[in-house]
Amino acid sequence: FLLSASDVYRVSGSRSGEAGHCLVMAEKIARQVRKFCKDPETGLFYSWADKDRKDSSFDCFCNFCAMYGGIMDPADFETFFFRFFNYNPQVDKFDSMTPYSSFLFTEMMFACGQRRWIYRYLKDYWSKRLTADDSGWISENTGTVNGNQFSNGMVISPNVFLVKEILGLRSGDSGQNTMFFHPGVDFVDSAEGIVPLNNGRIFVKWTRTEDGGLEVVLDSNIPVAIMPEMSGDRLKRTSFQVSDQVTLLKPPADFDDDADW
Repeated sequence: FLLSASDVYRVSGSRSGEAGHCLVMAEKIARQVRKFCKDPETGLFYSWADKDRKDSSFDCFCNFCAMYGGIMDPADFETFFFRFFNYNPQVDKFDSMTPYSSFLFTEMMFACGQRRWIYRYLKDYWSKRLTADDSGWISENTGTVNGNQFSNGMVISPNVFLVKEILGLRSGDSGQNTMFFHPGVDFVDSAEGIVPLNNGRIFVKWTRTEDGGLEVVLDSNIPVAIMPEMSGDRLKRTSFQVSDQVTLLKPPADFDDDADW
């Protein structure tokens, strides 16, 4: 998890020796985990290297860590996923992830191409937690209304999801000088928000039109290049209104847009 943190990349240029040492140590640990904890038949991982402590089940969080940390083979993702989750309806079979909207778990699901699943997962969770009159949120354990205070980081994952998957803006480099724009047109009809950057901000607004196109506004107070992650056919139906600080980049001609219209 530490090697995945953005701070590592910000300092690695001036402290390459320390960063390299961490990478070597991480790989040594990964080799040992694969050697002593991996089940050869399923590709899943036990929580313990001691044979006497293993049982016939596999812990969800342990295997999540193995997948997120790059120790599990990406080809074993489906084995991991269907052991602990249902695809439709989106259900955590054993109530094994706490909180339901775990930030790291959500990030991994996006990386594995399961953005629609995690959207339904979060939508189902928050529809059960939020009160209709905005008076507060409903306790997961007691069903009572707890007021307006969120705790245990449970609001972090939805916020990141809204920016990256609905508003559609994500960083293309560590300096945030280049951004990718891939709005969640298969989730909602419109979105609007301000995204804070290292040294400024970007205002993003988009609306779907009747012909299935988009009307997009991009306004930044610092120089930034933005590449729309859209197919050529979709770009033909999309209009952009950009400020002087925004430069639009042309996506590859063969870019395949996976959103449902």
